Amino acid sequence: MKTHVTRRALIRSLGVGAVSASAAAVLAACGEAQVVTVEKIVEREVPVEKVVEKEVPVQQIVTKEVVKEVPVEKQVPVEVEKVVERVVTQVVEVAPQRGPAPPIQFMNYWSRGNRWETMKVGLEIFDKKHPEIQYDLIPLPPRFYQEKSAIMFAAGTVGDLLVMNGGQMFQFEGNLLPLNDIAPKLGVDFDDYVLLERLHPDRPSVWTVGIDGQFYAFPFMIGSVGGWYYNVDILEGAGLQHPDETWTWEVQDEALKQMTDAEKPQYGTWNRNNTEVQLFERIAEAGGKHFREVDRPYLTAGFDSPESVASFERWMNYIHVDGVAPPPAEIASLGIEGVSNPFLAGRIGMLHGGIHTPGNYDAIIKGRFQLEIMPTPKPPSGENWYINNQLGHFITRYSQHRGSEENTITLAAFLSGDEFQALVAEWRGAVPTTKEIINSGAWLDPIPGRDMPQNMQIINNNLFHSNVYGNHCFDGWSEWFWNIISAETETAWIGEKPPADAILDLAENTNEYMASLAEA
Repeated sequence: MKTHVTRRALIRSLGVGAVSASAAAVLAACGEAQVVTVEKIVEREVPVEKVVEKEVPVQQIVTKEVVKEVPVEKQVPVEVEKVVERVVTQVVEVAPQRGPAPPIQFMNYWSRGNRWETMKVGLEIFDKKHPEIQYDLIPLPPRFYQEKSAIMFAAGTVGDLLVMNGGQMFQFEGNLLPLNDIAPKLGVDFDDYVLLERLHPDRPSVWTVGIDGQFYAFPFMIGSVGGWYYNVDILEGAGLQHPDETWTWEVQDEALKQMTDAEKPQYGTWNRNNTEVQLFERIAEAGGKHFREVDRPYLTAGFDSPESVASFERWMNYIHVDGVAPPPAEIASLGIEGVSNPFLAGRIGMLHGGIHTPGNYDAIIKGRFQLEIMPTPKPPSGENWYINNQLGHFITRYSQHRGSEENTITLAAFLSGDEFQALVAEWRGAVPTTKEIINSGAWLDPIPGRDMPQNMQIINNNLFHSNVYGNHCFDGWSEWFWNIISAETETAWIGEKPPADAILDLAENTNEYMASLAEA
């Protein structure tokens, strides 16, 4: 798959004719000239000498002799004659040099930690390939990148290139550059990628880089794949066999109790208030729903179904009834020097959530324990569901106003290309998005010198499972996610409200919010 983009390809992608003024300017900037045939008419004055002979009659005499008289001096008048010439020539016209394009306003989601190290290496490669392209990095906070970019969209200060998921794609579609016509001309073929839109065309809840067949992002990474990590040392220390496909919720619940020892302190699991990769998936695999509607517009919440309520209660009971998960007030005490995450500190047996970042986890664990990925235990229904989320680099229409559109497209195409995707696979801080790499040993095989999980194939199994559950994105999704879902589940998480009351209040508040969107 090609990722190198020439200026000529960029010109063609933007529909600019070969001899238009803008094309000539770009060619001139590349040091190329345009040969034009020019026809012009020139008028000039030419001096001309003319010799005039005159016969002068003389008086007839008797002898009838005719005498021819020739003047002694020749009259040589000088006349000026106008000559019109048609001159055809070839003139080489060079367009005036265009000024440098403004720096790309690059809102970078991989702005710190191990993901930044991957991005940094990739940008160094890009800089060598395109030294003429400049960019300003605008860091986006990893957990709140959606919130910050939404604020900047509203203020009109959003950058040229940024990472978003489907929630904001639907919300800001009018400010995004459609790519279906541009990408193929740049050597980017969407058929080369794992795209949830194409895997599940009848399930819009998982669409995150395109809407109804129109793509708005160059694929960048798989940002969430639901599943379970586990600490091999804690599991074996509790005398347990490694999990396999036969595990059910009941088998796992018993294992969580055996791994818990609050005196150490050590717990079977840890329930974060992370609704995207915990609450959504738990509700789905229990047979519950986000919304009662299958497709947009989403109008009525499904959180108040018996299955949803039961799933949420079980999740919260891990903390407040069974004691196999630490209370939120104790989480800070479970960290170790330099590591605040209790699972990465070696205090938690099994962690439910996204299993798409094993490289990041391995770099923090640093050999303190063996990290592994387990098959997801079967719920009472016997049918697993997996939360998935894909992210891409979106090009905003603000790049057109700033004059940085061509360079922005070049950078976005590079980040979706084989060179950068190979770096993603090598570090394993996210799931690469090209079909070739995601199914290769570069992504799945053990890495010498690193204690990576052996069960990497489980990530792909969950990603490509037919039961994929999405975020049900819509215009206004970000506000709903942060201000309603997170706020309501927080009350149950900290023990302020019974789980059943919290989830029912969440459903009621969601219904009110969706009604307000419909009225707007």
